[in-house]
Amino acid sequence: MSTEADFSERNRKLEFARSMATALEEQIASGAGIVSVSVDGTNVQFDRSQAMKELQYWRKEITRYSRTRSRMSGINLGNCHDS
Repeated sequence: MSTEADFSERNRKLEFARSMATALEEQIASGAGIVSVSVDGTNVQFDRSQAMKELQYWRKEITRYSRTRSRMSGINLGNCHDS
């Protein structure tokens, strides 16, 4: 049971994750050795390898917050007592 506040918080987190991923992708594509990302007034610098790890993290977060159902809701336990 989701509330409106949960939904808006989830959307806020999803949008932030998308912003971070987009900013990282753009900086990595520029070929710079040091990647500088600015999102929501926060500036962060990474070396290229750390930037790739951060990009993987934010892509996972996008997937996580994009889900419409819980992962557990997809598991069928209807026949768990069959012998």
